[in-house]
Amino acid sequence: MKKINPLTILISWVVGCLVFALTVMIILGKTHPGGEQTPLSFLGKFIYIIVYGVLVLSILTIFLFRAWTKKFWIVQAASMCLCCFLIFSGWKISHNVKYLTSGVDTTIGGKEYTKQYEYYDNLSLRSISFFYKNRKDSIWTTYSESGKIISRLRYKDDSLIEKVEYGEE
Repeated sequence: MKKINPLTILISWVVGCLVFALTVMIILGKTHPGGEQTPLSFLGKFIYIIVYGVLVLSILTIFLFRAWTKKFWIVQAASMCLCCFLIFSGWKISHNVKYLTSGVDTTIGGKEYTKQYEYYDNLSLRSISFFYKNRKDSIWTTYSESGKIISRLRYKDDSLIEKVEYGEE
């Protein structure tokens, strides 16, 4: 029987998490109505659990396997550096959002739309957009920070139909 060491613990953690994630993704894909993106959304969030788990296990195994760590310290150092890099990169990407957004479900003409509002940093309205079944639809209006209309675009089924003319204010 092979001895347990930090490397086998880390590999077991990652493989076990991936098997669990794959199982959950299959279940979500089969049971979630209209949730084509649900399995991928789950995986995107679950990757952080895997990375944080590897980081915690790397730190814990330093204390639990001192002799092994002294001999193969590079494994712990590499896994901790990789995890820190991934966590920092993910944080940087998630905080590099240009505009604040909020969405409201609304019914127009018997159709269920998601109306999305986008705001500048000073909280003035940047744009209003509509989604029907997660696809661009209706007129999308973009405003300058002073509140003047920059553009109005008409979408239908995720395709740009026309640029809508508007009068100067």
